[in-house]
Amino acid sequence: MAFIRTVKTRSSSGQVHEYVRIVEAYFEAGQRKQRVLANLGNLVSLRKDIKQIVKGLLRVTGEEPLFFKEDLQNERVQEYGLVYVVQKLWGYLELGEAISKSLTQTSRNQKVNHKRSAISYQLVVRIQ
Repeated sequence: MAFIRTVKTRSSSGQVHEYVRIVEAYFEAGQRKQRVLANLGNLVSLRKDIKQIVKGLLRVTGEEPLFFKEDLQNERVQEYGLVYVVQKLWGYLELGEAISKSLTQTSRNQKVNHKRSAISYQLVVRIQ
């Protein structure tokens, strides 16, 4: 079984460097042992290239590519929540029927439909 290990080393100047390795655990003669499969390099330099390394490893192994959230871009977002709430409130409060009743008492057919849509539009615009 392979896993990632970080190893810290101290240079002659006293500076601490951290390296990343892929290590494999195995059993030999009943004892648990480990061997280094790959040295991936200094952790500081890996941080810059980690996305390319992961994508490359996935490509080589035939796995599905990963998408990182930093790579995604929003071009345009539509807000549907407000419209949904207004529609539900409109139906719950039976505003359509109330408006129809009040408008039919004062005018007829085409005028009613035109006024109803104009009032609906004005209410939605004011709520936004």
